[in-house]
Amino acid sequence: DFSRTSEGRIYKDMIQTDASINRGNSGGPLVNSLGEVIGMATIIFTEGGGSLGIGFALQNHGIKEIVAALQTCGGVNRNYWTGLSIQNLDQLIALSMKLPSTDGVIVTDVEPDSPGEKAGFQVADVILAIDGKKVQNYNAVRSYLENEDLKVGDQLTFTVNREGKVQDLKLRLEEMPR
Repeated sequence: DFSRTSEGRIYKDMIQTDASINRGNSGGPLVNSLGEVIGMATIIFTEGGGSLGIGFALQNHGIKEIVAALQTCGGVNRNYWTGLSIQNLDQLIALSMKLPSTDGVIVTDVEPDSPGEKAGFQVADVILAIDGKKVQNYNAVRSYLENEDLKVGDQLTFTVNREGKVQDLKLRLEEMPR
């Protein structure tokens, strides 16, 4: 798996290959020894800029998802928003809220008519986890949102502490307003 590139792309669940992949070969089939198509040549990491290096191909299931999105929506829309503003918890905030630790982030604003408001978020909610993965600080939340290959329409489950009661809120990502 690779994190987001400078072009904003995320590469996940790739097949590593030593097959030569030259510039212009992206999009070509990767076949196994039985001649079955198992993926699509996508990228090569090389020091010299040629075909020598480590190649990667997108697996068939990934291709099917992208083709379906192209057919129904014209593309994969990753221009989403949550409508939430958050900040790290420090010891003073945790103490004043009677929290057991500074793990998580506190919601400081919920924009009107945003996915966050529709999910039921309130100012002072403490986000503890996203989709079951604990978040200890702002950077962990940002990293999760940037590196999970999320798109408009995806639903996330946020585990929050609201006034001492832990609950799950389901947030569906929506296209960022223009």
